[in-house]
Amino acid sequence: ICKTSMLCACCLKDLVLLSFSFTEQYEVVGPVYPVFAVAGEDVILPCSVKPNINVVDMRVEWNRPDLKDSQLVHLYEDHEDRNTDQIQSYRGRTKLIHQELQRGNASLKLSSVQVSDEGRYKCFIQSKSWSDDATVDFIVEVVGRLPVITVDGFDDSGGLHLQCESEGWNPEPVLEWLNSEGVSLSSETTDTHRNTDGFSVKHTITIHHSDKIHCRVRLRHHMLEAVIISSSNALGKCVLYCTSNYCVCMFYTTISLFTLLIILNQTEINV
Repeated sequence: ICKTSMLCACCLKDLVLLSFSFTEQYEVVGPVYPVFAVAGEDVILPCSVKPNINVVDMRVEWNRPDLKDSQLVHLYEDHEDRNTDQIQSYRGRTKLIHQELQRGNASLKLSSVQVSDEGRYKCFIQSKSWSDDATVDFIVEVVGRLPVITVDGFDDSGGLHLQCESEGWNPEPVLEWLNSEGVSLSSETTDTHRNTDGFSVKHTITIHHSDKIHCRVRLRHHMLEAVIISSSNALGKCVLYCTSNYCVCMFYTTISLFTLLIILNQTEINV
């Protein structure tokens, strides 16, 4: 009897160790860094099991833990997609590649990305004896409007007060001033705020010499630029604003002020 009891105990111990070993052996992994996509594009949110195993017979659930109400983004269970309880805004825009499930790849394809898609996602995979999950942080990029430079007057020494503003960005962009040699100039005041249209940025600067001043607003691989040129001579001061596809020269003299329109190329730059 003792020998039988000892044998059963050993078998049970081996079974527990085997189960523990299986649980520790596999894990669901996602990307280390946030995933970026531009609004309107398609994107793949990575998720897979390492080492690779067939997850066709498992439950694969994508959800949004950062949302308070409905959280389901996509559900695969019993060999089919079950999205009856899916968040309304995701209807018809999510897809798992079923052939890839055989290789442990449960990445989610999200079509026609919207700003509201930005947030934290959880990829949860579950079998009868094992489960794990990974998180994916997703950031939706929106390229804002071309920056606009305006003249905000002169100081007592003749310095030119400039203001550059751009709206509708996501996430928050970087605005910088540069002179004609590409040297960065420090902004005197900065203002950033966010509303339903995205981030708006506004910086000011004062220049005291004739120069070509660039205002650049950039976001990762996208950059928009406006240029203003200030030049002085015996007749007066010409301030040339360049935004979008045109430039306007405001010529200041002691007698009058007149405007000259100059056509330029679009100043949107992809980097």
